[in-house]
Amino acid sequence: MAGRQLSRIFAGASRLSVQQSASTMAIPRERPSSPPPVTEESGSDASTVQVHRLNEVVVPRPSGSSTTTEHAVVGSWGICPARLGSTTDAATVEHDSLAADVHVRPRPFDEIPGPKGWPFIGTLGTYLVGNGLSRIYEHQIAFTKQYGPIWKERLGSLEFVNLADPELVAMMYRHDNKYPMRVDMKPWKAYRMHRNESLGVLTHEGKQWHRARHLLSKKILPPKKVSAYVGVINEVIEDMVQRLRYIRDVTNQNGLVPELTNEMYKWSMESIFKILFETRIGCLEKQIPTESQRFIDSIHQMFQSGQILFVTSPEFFRKYSLKPWKDHEAAWDYIFSFARKAVDSRLAEISAQSEGEGELEADGFLTYLLSSKQLSMKEIYSNACELLLAGVDTTSNTLAWVLYELSRHPEVEERLHKEVCKVLGTDKMRAADTDDLAQMPYLKSIIKEILRLYPVVPANNRILEKDIVIGGYHIPKKTIIGSLQYVIGRDPKVFEDPGSFKPERWLRDEHGRVRCSNSSFASVPFGFGPRMCIGRRIAELELNLALAKISQTFKLKYLGEGTVAPSVQGLLVPGGPVKVGFADR
Repeated sequence: MAGRQLSRIFAGASRLSVQQSASTMAIPRERPSSPPPVTEESGSDASTVQVHRLNEVVVPRPSGSSTTTEHAVVGSWGICPARLGSTTDAATVEHDSLAADVHVRPRPFDEIPGPKGWPFIGTLGTYLVGNGLSRIYEHQIAFTKQYGPIWKERLGSLEFVNLADPELVAMMYRHDNKYPMRVDMKPWKAYRMHRNESLGVLTHEGKQWHRARHLLSKKILPPKKVSAYVGVINEVIEDMVQRLRYIRDVTNQNGLVPELTNEMYKWSMESIFKILFETRIGCLEKQIPTESQRFIDSIHQMFQSGQILFVTSPEFFRKYSLKPWKDHEAAWDYIFSFARKAVDSRLAEISAQSEGEGELEADGFLTYLLSSKQLSMKEIYSNACELLLAGVDTTSNTLAWVLYELSRHPEVEERLHKEVCKVLGTDKMRAADTDDLAQMPYLKSIIKEILRLYPVVPANNRILEKDIVIGGYHIPKKTIIGSLQYVIGRDPKVFEDPGSFKPERWLRDEHGRVRCSNSSFASVPFGFGPRMCIGRRIAELELNLALAKISQTFKLKYLGEGTVAPSVQGLLVPGGPVKVGFADR
């Protein structure tokens, strides 16, 4: 798109606002000067972990000194947070500094380096030209290499501050309060307002967000509650394995399963829908029901149409009934219609059961929400939809990347298979449970390594509620700062040989230490603190159980001719076909 066309679009869109959903994942590690690692083995919730030794000024590296590898990948809307505007009061600035350095005067916000960008639209023009949105990470890698671990950019009238150093990211999290603020999901909110629907846990802020999260997390965050879903998850995984076999045999091309990423999406959708809505929707049947396929298509359409709305003004597109808004609205209409039908059907079942058998035991997630009567029906519709949308892409894309890397690294696949067989034995019909997974550290290290290399949303962001100093710079309140998580994950100063797939880097030594990084915040794909991904434990359980079953069942072979580069399509996804062959063991 030419610069003149871009200027017209964004001039007409009034004041720009950059929006982003930021659900990221966390797999920290330990070093003496960093906080203790947060791992599923420890059972810790990231929100309870203290951040230590952060009272220091981290001086930015000189421009050009921050290194990344040629394979480094980073990018997603929301990596770069926006400055919303504020007034500065030096007396209210909170410093991250050692006691000896408290008198060091921070450098002003305007001195933070960064690209100037295009007239009117800033670096957005750079990202949009030449399909730059899908390869936005390449620009952000280059900017980090040029400007160092803290840099800013302008999108329209807004300024963004980006952090590409684990200790700077730790400082960002240190300033979280009880209700951390993130960049708005403005297109989602615009639809809710337009259709008079309720906001959910991903779109609410402040006390309303805290109320919703507190209620929802009771059923999907505590490890004991999550373990109750093992049977449901394994049931869907078994159907996924049977579908992979069926497609492989019908295709009859050296074990190839065409459109593997889409198959993983169908598995993830079926699994999460069963967990949240307590019903199956047929995504793994030989012939997917028409309504279910339309539901999947509507979700894709919602994310695709939402990209331009995230970086502009949804109100402008709605006012003039432009195609991005019309597509976004139509997609959400069907998503809500489909979800509402499932919720209402379960409510009818609960009512009938209660009348016939008395008090109902709230085992399932939806049953729990309906029987608790702490949310209105509109709130239940919205929260269930948002949890579903937040979880499907996370697990489906991660498992697709796992299969891609395992098929290209047979030595890793074989080591995994030996571990799985050691724990589960030779009976391929035996499904793993949480006790079994506790004995599979190498399996878990594979998931962690994939999330370092390919975080689905490779960033997290915060809107500052007070003036602070990070990296030696004064950052005013109402600025949005965020982590360049993918850049950090590929930084050779943080990870040894960062471009290589080496799951063993996450294994603990005899002292229980992980030596893969210098910071506990080098890889935080689930986020950290009060706004840590609410579905983290469910996602981890799904991925671990699925990988165990696949390793039990198949031997993988890479059938592609080259590597698959990531592509930013709202989230970080495989940018081409993932061609993997599946042979029965």
